[in-house]
This record gives sequence, C-alpha cells and structure tokens, in this order.
Amino acid sequence: MKEIAPFPVIVGEEVMSTAGEIIGYFLEEEIPSGLPPEEVMRRIRQQGGLVCLPHPFDKLGRHPLHSTARDKLLENIDIIEVFNARSLRNNFSNQARKFASEHGFLQSAGSDAHSVSEVGNAYVEVPEFAFDPQSFKAALAEGRICGRKNSMKNRIATILTTMPKRVRYRLNV
Repeated sequence: MKEIAPFPVIVGEEVMSTAGEIIGYFLEEEIPSGLPPEEVMRRIRQQGGLVCLPHPFDKLGRHPLHSTARDKLLENIDIIEVFNARSLRNNFSNQARKFASEHGFLQSAGSDAHSVSEVGNAYVEVPEFAFDPQSFKAALAEGRICGRKNSMKNRIATILTTMPKRVRYRLNV
C-alpha cells in the first residue's frame, strides 16, 4: 500500500503479545505474534517505530495489554488509543483519556475496521507533518480526535465471522 497509494501511508501492525495487543507505527518489518510485550516493544523501537496501546481498557471481546505488563512498560509507550469505534462502552474511552493525560501520552483514535463500511469511523485530524515518527508525534500532539461508534449490525456481523478465530485463540490451537 505504501508503494502504490497516492498519499502517504504509515505502515503499522497490531501485534498480539503474550500479554495483549500492541501497535507499532512506522515499521519496516513484520513482528511475529506470541512474543513477550517487552520484546514486541523492543522490536518496534529497533525499527525506529512508535508504540501504541489500542483500546487499553476494553476487555469485552478485546485483548488490551494486561495492566501488570502495561504498568511495568510505561517508559516504552508513546501513544494511547483513547477512542476506538468498536468499543461498546464510552467509559472505556474515558478511562483511556484519563490514563493518557495522567501519564503524558499522546492520544489517538482507531476505526478497528473489520469491514469497508467501518473504515474511517475513528480518526485524528492533524496538521501536515514531515513523514517521520518525530514529526508525526508533534502533529498528533496538536490533533483532534474525531469519529463515531460502529453500528451494532457491523459489530454482530464481525462477531459471527470471527468466531472460529476466537475459539482457536482461546483453545491455543
């Protein structure tokens, strides 16, 4: 996508660590699942990337980084996702905003799109920036969180289509 898109693309990956999900931005190489969170964050940093925690307080069918791991790794985190269009409850976003503010983290939003109709349901409006991690961080600091929750219809459709994957994950198959 980065090579063919007519607009700049930040290559990122949501990685399932042994303690929950972590997003890396500005990546050059894939990071495998199943590594300890310390190792995932180390590999993101090794590539010059930024570390983001998606939906950090939403445990309803999600896999946020466990709080014990998160609290030990605070110095490795750049960004906290404070609005996720798939989160069912507003209090998850409120908790994330409070946590990000208390710890001085940058704040982001994510559509967490599982279908075309969900793309763009959450985003951050930022000023133009040079296409590198430091400029992105500066722009994100000035950003404005925007978006809306995904429809319940989309949420149910995703649950049904991802059920086999969720069962395999729970059974470690």
